[in-house]
Amino acid sequence: MKPNKSITIFIAVMLISFSSYLLNGQIRVGDPGVTFDRNLINQNKAQYPQIEKWITAGVRGGIPLKENLIVQRTIEEGASIDEINAAIRDVSKMGNKRNTILIKKGTYIVNKKITMKSNVSLIGESRSETIFEMHENFDNKAFNFERNTRFSGLYNMTIRGSRKWGDSSGFPKFTWNTSNSANDELNGSDNILVFFKESSDCWLDDVNLINAGRDPMRCNAKHNTFRGLIVDGAFSKSGGAQGYFFIQKGYNLITDCQMTHLRHFSLQGGGVEYNVVYDNEIKQEISFHVGDDGNNLIEKNKVVLPKDMSGSRSSASRSPDYFSIMGPWSIKHQNSARDNFLLNNSTLELQHNGASPFSRKNKVYHGPLKAKPADHSTNFKIDESKYPTPKGNTLYPVIVSPPAVVATKDLEPYFMILKDNQQFNVGDHIVVTVDASAKVDEVSLFYDGTLISSQNSTPYSWNKNSDFLGDLQEGIHELKAIIKGLDGDTKTISINIRVGSISTLSTEDLSSLEKKTLTVFPNPFIDQINLKNAEPGEEVSIHSMDGKLIQKEEINDSGSLELNHKLKAGIYLIVYKQNIYKLIKK
Repeated sequence: MKPNKSITIFIAVMLISFSSYLLNGQIRVGDPGVTFDRNLINQNKAQYPQIEKWITAGVRGGIPLKENLIVQRTIEEGASIDEINAAIRDVSKMGNKRNTILIKKGTYIVNKKITMKSNVSLIGESRSETIFEMHENFDNKAFNFERNTRFSGLYNMTIRGSRKWGDSSGFPKFTWNTSNSANDELNGSDNILVFFKESSDCWLDDVNLINAGRDPMRCNAKHNTFRGLIVDGAFSKSGGAQGYFFIQKGYNLITDCQMTHLRHFSLQGGGVEYNVVYDNEIKQEISFHVGDDGNNLIEKNKVVLPKDMSGSRSSASRSPDYFSIMGPWSIKHQNSARDNFLLNNSTLELQHNGASPFSRKNKVYHGPLKAKPADHSTNFKIDESKYPTPKGNTLYPVIVSPPAVVATKDLEPYFMILKDNQQFNVGDHIVVTVDASAKVDEVSLFYDGTLISSQNSTPYSWNKNSDFLGDLQEGIHELKAIIKGLDGDTKTISINIRVGSISTLSTEDLSSLEKKTLTVFPNPFIDQINLKNAEPGEEVSIHSMDGKLIQKEEINDSGSLELNHKLKAGIYLIVYKQNIYKLIKK
């Protein structure tokens, strides 16, 4: 008897939801039904009337819980962007904000805009394995939440730039902004991974935003929630608003996010007010960069500026000089119209000899005091006569479950950007980022058994300024991460990377590769190909260069594959286990 498709889909979404439930506790900030301590609101609102508006930031009514979503369509690997847009339009017409579209594991090449609609969300089958990757020639906004779009969002997926952008490594050449026009690596790219324009009550939940062409996210909209994001990297980080996680309007909620390797995490411009940045871990600065309207709240965040980040005593560059929380850094930029507020943040500026400004517990800092001050580390100050310690030591008195302590054995860590046996050239550089999948004590990265370093703050990311990763040497190298959980146990994950052309690798290297690498022959082909090292029973799919699925087959015992005889001469793509190979039809 054939399995019931609707039951299968239901089970898939429930598994996604159950995993999220285990890793995040019962109630998260931004969930439906989250409440605030009314006693503390009443005790503090005379001194801080803004508190009544801060508690309204984000999606009004909360982000729909994953376990309550109703799957109305399923998108299989190989679907085109046109097919995804058509499904979004169809489901939107049903008019239920709990309706969703399940995106199965696979890599979906974005070659045109994806336009989100009201009352429909997309949920990936796997955060690490449901991937939307930019086509190398796509230079536009990928996911678009346009004017009047409401109750729409993305869950549980990775959105990333093209692996063909930048140099041969596929990573941005510049890890950080160095005030150099060469930071504009894609020559004025307009690629924004996710763009919000006058939408409201929309969200990104448990999404990875990796190596955008220009900006990972721009939000020129009100009442949206950004939760559980991992944001890492942009190819263009030069002047003119490049490389931003960009908040451009008010009443948005940013919580439980991790960010690094951007030009700015910035709240800037007219209308930027009553945003709440709460309980995030940021490995770079938070900026009020230009002319916000004030009354934004930055509370309970951990902000670490890595040692290799630009700064006056940095190993990377003396300019620009970043500080953990900043106002405008140019006299040409307008200062905030009103005070913004900092409370119970923990900062650490490793490129400033371990300075930790704005970190006094239970003290309210206000500012920024001026544009381009002589000393950015004093640009927010404590004035207890004007802004005393709030009752309850919080200005965002949200009531949520305490964070769940996930047993190490239940963690599902993975390497976010790299794939096992990924090929690089000698001299390339890489960025290694590990998603531990829950709060852990630390993550240690090893290269061929040698410890690079251990990190105890997220995102767990190592770049070309780390040992071994900035100038890859020929051979097959093991990257191993040891994750130490909060219970003291450890879990290990590892992958190999291949450096150098196959013709130059050693006999031992080739022997190892032969067992793991898919070989497609003949290529060019006429009507049949053979797949060496393919596993019988696994699926393989053939696509046009624009990503459209042409054929999907299960690999037989012989490894041979008869191709559609109607295929015209040209170049095609074969996808096997998320790896893409080029095919040429004679």
